[in-house]
Amino acid sequence: MQRMIFIFSLSRSGSTWLGKIFDSHPDVFYLHEPDIADRGLDLLPYWFEDEPACAQVKAARAYLDRLAGARTARATGTRPFFRKRYRGSVSEQLRRALIYLAKGLERAGLLDSNHVEIPDFFRANHAMKTVVKSVTAHGRANAFLKACANELQPILLLRDPRAYVSSMIRGTRMAVMEPPMRLGALLRTQSALRIGLSPSSFGKQEEIETHAWTWLLANMEADAAIRAAGGTTVIYETLANNVTTEVKSLFKQMRLNWAPETERFVRLSAKHEGEYYSVFRDPARAANRWRDELSNDTIARVRAIVTLDPIGQSYFRTDP
Repeated sequence: MQRMIFIFSLSRSGSTWLGKIFDSHPDVFYLHEPDIADRGLDLLPYWFEDEPACAQVKAARAYLDRLAGARTARATGTRPFFRKRYRGSVSEQLRRALIYLAKGLERAGLLDSNHVEIPDFFRANHAMKTVVKSVTAHGRANAFLKACANELQPILLLRDPRAYVSSMIRGTRMAVMEPPMRLGALLRTQSALRIGLSPSSFGKQEEIETHAWTWLLANMEADAAIRAAGGTTVIYETLANNVTTEVKSLFKQMRLNWAPETERFVRLSAKHEGEYYSVFRDPARAANRWRDELSNDTIARVRAIVTLDPIGQSYFRTDP
């Protein structure tokens, strides 16, 4: 497996936008949530109660190889599309046509695009950087990094827990997101143990609390692993308020040169207000939308949970 940037993020945290910022670079090959089609449950659990065993570390390596090789229409075909130096213009147009065809046939009920591979059409011997984005891999970060410490460049994307909760609730009300699932195995992780949680001590939770616990425990799991590996944490609000400067700094850390194509995408993506899943919206406005959506009571309920660990406390230090 070649050296790969791996973005760990909860859903509704700006990860698709960040993934597309990377994808806008002409030398980046981007895979969008390949672990949705291939859950990898034949190899690894989502959440670990203890440090991964040697066999699980080996399985994590095998699973990462599978993700790096994913070529489904979902993994390779998220819009907008960008021209690449490692692919010719005719090949690029043919590839996009195949993606549109696969997705069109899926919408018509004639095909499951998760079982159709889109050809790469790579030019021979052209250097490129692979970037993978996931919203389900937090619990596997430790196993991944133990398996491929020298081949992964991990990024943890964090969004204000109030913004996360607000967006998740909005998505449920719009019927574009499922209601929150029970925390289940998250309550048996090392992070849960560290703050005194266990399945036996945990009662029934309302929607707001379930989202807040998910934000806290999942991010604690990934943060511990990524910090230990010397990885990078990106704060969505910091990125949103100074996009070009922050992306330039991030690209430098990831050993990517600055590209005019990226600068163009960053500028254009902020000029339009898209739908719920769109990457086109004013990032600074999106970062603060929760202030108009959450009541003081909801904010207090979120705060009571996420401030049980420093990762959540950092969002409330300036509050009275």
